[in-house]
Amino acid sequence: MVKKFINYIAQQPNVDLIILDTDVSNIRAIKCYEKCGFIKKKKINKGANWLMEYKIS
Repeated sequence: MVKKFINYIAQQPNVDLIILDTDVSNIRAIKCYEKCGFIKKKKINKGANWLMEYKIS
């Protein structure tokens, strides 16, 4: 499902980056996003969320 979302967004014009803010306690989601190519960039919201990015090539 996440890969379908990435593919859909990647087909949109002028899109080169997808950004997520995932709760740090949601380990399953974080692992899923990393498996699909997202990279943790930094913690935000006083450490409550991970800012994650996926660069579309």
